[in-house]
Amino acid sequence: MALMASTLLFFYMFLSSWIVGESIVLPPNVTVPALLVFGDSIVDSGNNNHLVLTFGKCDFAPYGQDFNGGVATGRFTNSKTPADLLVKELGIKDLLPAYLDPNLQSQDLPTGVTFASGGTGYDKQTSTLAEVISLEKQLTMFKEYIERLKSTVGEEKTSYILTNSVFLLVAVTNDLANTYFAVGLRRFQYDVPSYADFLVSKCSDIIQELYDLGARRVAVFGAPPIGCLPIQRTLAGGLSRTCVDKYNDASKLYNTKLSSKLDSLAKNLSQANVVYIDIYNPLFDIIQNPQTYGFDTVDKGCCGTGDYETLFLCNKFSKTCPEHAKFLFWDSVHPTEAGYKILVDRVLKENIQKILDVSIVWPKSDEYLRCTGILIYIDWPCNLPQALIQLPDNITIPALFSFGDSIMDQGNNNNLISPAKCNYLPYGKDFEAGFMPTGRFSNGKTPLDIIAEELGVKNTVPAYLNPKNTETDLLTGVSFDSGASGYDPCTSSLLKVIPMSNQLRMFEEYISKLEMIAGKERTSNLLSNSIFLVVAGTVDFATSYYLSGVRKSEYDVPSYADLLVGYASTFLQQMYKLGARKIGVFGMPPLGCVPYMRKLAGENFKSCAEDQNEAALIYNAKLMSMLNSSITSLPLSNVVYLDIYKPLLDIIHNPHRYGFEVVDKSCCSIGLLAAPSFGILCNQVGGETCLDSSRYLFWDNIHPTQNGYRVLVDQILPNHIINFF
Repeated sequence: MALMASTLLFFYMFLSSWIVGESIVLPPNVTVPALLVFGDSIVDSGNNNHLVLTFGKCDFAPYGQDFNGGVATGRFTNSKTPADLLVKELGIKDLLPAYLDPNLQSQDLPTGVTFASGGTGYDKQTSTLAEVISLEKQLTMFKEYIERLKSTVGEEKTSYILTNSVFLLVAVTNDLANTYFAVGLRRFQYDVPSYADFLVSKCSDIIQELYDLGARRVAVFGAPPIGCLPIQRTLAGGLSRTCVDKYNDASKLYNTKLSSKLDSLAKNLSQANVVYIDIYNPLFDIIQNPQTYGFDTVDKGCCGTGDYETLFLCNKFSKTCPEHAKFLFWDSVHPTEAGYKILVDRVLKENIQKILDVSIVWPKSDEYLRCTGILIYIDWPCNLPQALIQLPDNITIPALFSFGDSIMDQGNNNNLISPAKCNYLPYGKDFEAGFMPTGRFSNGKTPLDIIAEELGVKNTVPAYLNPKNTETDLLTGVSFDSGASGYDPCTSSLLKVIPMSNQLRMFEEYISKLEMIAGKERTSNLLSNSIFLVVAGTVDFATSYYLSGVRKSEYDVPSYADLLVGYASTFLQQMYKLGARKIGVFGMPPLGCVPYMRKLAGENFKSCAEDQNEAALIYNAKLMSMLNSSITSLPLSNVVYLDIYKPLLDIIHNPHRYGFEVVDKSCCSIGLLAAPSFGILCNQVGGETCLDSSRYLFWDNIHPTQNGYRVLVDQILPNHIINFF
């Protein structure tokens, strides 16, 4: 049944070019769905464009001179901002839009926006002075954003996005440079140390409110060496325009106080990372050593004379330098895109691991464990789903686990740089509340979800690598599967997915976590009473043997089947050593009847490819024989062969008996005659889907629909459940 994960090897390079690859390497088990940004002009993508009274805008040339053909978007530079660069580096999207952009679409919201407003600061006097959007108002906009997001993706997905996204807070430069030094509004009330304390306190308040609204990964920029900004050199650096030491000293004092405060906040805000980002030293190093970083000019801006031009003084009448990339600054305040790129590369890559490293706290109350079934009581205190399959008397199944390929991959591949993933629409369009691509290779639930539901374990089973997993999720079972994996190590290497050996290592890691929750004895009890499912083998034949031909030159069909069965036997023994006692192993489906294999056989979907079906039968016979012999080598265990071949073939031969109208083509089709409509080729842009997916057996050219899976589970599970006990 696992074919359903096979992917064309010779399309690999083509498909890979469609994937947004992260430049920043994320830690294992980590997802960043969105970037949400607050602050000033460094990260304003155009929010100030819509303010009437402020001079703090730049939606005119020469700003944006290098942005998509010379478009002035309101970004305070010649092209992209640090927020744009980071959102691209994280593999989220190419640009971060302004929240107030009138062209902002609902689909832009789940991946993040910027609320930043050029000219603002922590001090409310700063935003009032510039007549721009205060940070308090930005938080109000964020609350509005949350409500819009809920209406778009629902409350649960909104909570997931907020918890796992990165929040950037970039402010304070305007407070120090303008409100304190240039205008002097606050110098009558505060000396530099007390004003720094005031600003740090305001910053702390903003972070606390962000946390209360759901933020858990917060990066806070310190102050740059403001005395080295070209305009400050002109205003206060004397005839030689040197850096202004007292301004830089104020930045350093503020940074020391901010860093200390953030350390304290990080300890007090549970399960949150609040990280100080040092921008002072990297920027100062560039200014002191420009040639090292490829710059010729660091004391003037590229626009006009470079001494004082910024905002409306840098305009269409201003000449710009011939080589923008040789200047650190675009105007007399803001860096060029080239400057930002170097800073992002140096600063954020050094800190991204700290930002994303959120530790999980594991509660251990007996009441909680009883809820999950680790402790067995006569009366269950939790509202678990009603079991639809009748279990033998005195039998409880506390958890469900699976290993293998895309048939039961619940989203483990989402974070891989591989074409074998489907965390985008139209996948998931019928999942629970609808239009929720989770990484499941179908329009809705997988067989694992349906089995868990019918056994009364829970309604859906999460991927082990899902960063949102709760203690309840772990206690009641997870999926370790990886789409396009197989028993043969060669198979997983073809599309860079998680091999079966690594799935076992993930299971070992899971056991360690479980022992932290429940202790060793209860963990052993849970594992021995849970059901383990293995769905693999089909991708090996479909991809490694037939499509790529990598193994075909070494083995005929019977000998390759022997190789796979040998790998399967070793895998089962390793599962057994780790505590599994109730194991169901799926055979291969009628491989030649999957729509893509029909097409590959050249019959234009008309008939099944008999050679591939014959290979499946040979493999299944050898697998069944091995499983029967495992009774002696795996004492006190039940290893059950689950036949998928006959039930699926019967549906294909008698579709109307099972309520299907189409069994030889997929619901998702992009109309390419020679290409398979699965994975990245079944997408929201190019893919058309059928009107009623419940009438189709297959969702894409490889994987069944949710309804197809449900019919198959209903054919298989009732007939085999007794064999596990």
